[in-house]
Amino acid sequence: MNGGDAVISVLGARGPVMVEATRAIVDAAKQKGPERIVMLSSFAVARDRLSPVTKVVTGIAMGSQIKDKTAGEEVLRTSSLDWTIVYATKLTNGPKTEARVVPESEKVGMSQKISRAGVASFLLQAATEDLYSRRGVVITG
Repeated sequence: MNGGDAVISVLGARGPVMVEATRAIVDAAKQKGPERIVMLSSFAVARDRLSPVTKVVTGIAMGSQIKDKTAGEEVLRTSSLDWTIVYATKLTNGPKTEARVVPESEKVGMSQKISRAGVASFLLQAATEDLYSRRGVVITG
């Protein structure tokens, strides 16, 4: 991390690893810089932003992953660093789609999708333009 302007984390795993991984990222950033961290998450973790059916289905299918990611995000949120958490809807391997930030008043569902290329572009933009400082944002294609 020495000399870097930002960290973009796209870590994801099955099993309880996000808390420890996020702690390691935050600790290293505090010691070596940079101050800016952009973290990719899943729209399923943004529980209050989900449609009722999506909330139930993702809770059943992804319960332990949601708990792990939520705990990891809390480590980042309570740090003194400048962070953005990006909640991407269902990822596709298709051509790049432009990311659309979903308004906070709008619920998201399982049918919404965004290409991995679109997510990568948004993460880079968020890291280099300091977008959405100390906020979580939901994006879709």
